Amino acid sequence: MKISYRKRIPEQDDLYLLQLSQQYLSHYLPAWMWKNQAFLQELNRSSRVIILLGPEQQTIGYVAYSWISKSQVHFDYAVIEGTYQGKGYARQGLEALKQYLKGKGATSIHLYVHGKNKHAMTIYYQLGFRLRQRPTFLRPTYWMEMSI
Repeated sequence: MKISYRKRIPEQDDLYLLQLSQQYLSHYLPAWMWKNQAFLQELNRSSRVIILLGPEQQTIGYVAYSWISKSQVHFDYAVIEGTYQGKGYARQGLEALKQYLKGKGATSIHLYVHGKNKHAMTIYYQLGFRLRQRPTFLRPTYWMEMSI
């Protein structure tokens, strides 16, 4: 069950990323994100998009992240296909990315996760993320952070 990753190739990956994101994120993100390529523009805003590859080198998901400072990274999006969920691929991919970022000088990673996404929260807790802020009426997301 070894996975690997590679950098995003927009002309090869963007249609897949859009479809995967619409399938798994549409109930967490506002409707405007799916109009006029807004989501792809959002991905382009991220400093890096890493494609997760499964055991047969097939694309199974992605992580988009941004450097906030020389030592802080924010995970913008992390999505894995349903057929690969619950099998340890997301955990393995995020752990490898965490080690890679640590090697590049990151000392902390933070993210927001929707309050309804309990499965993702479980993975983040297992990886060492800690809760920093609970959802509010205006923002239904948890803010999580980890030191690396």
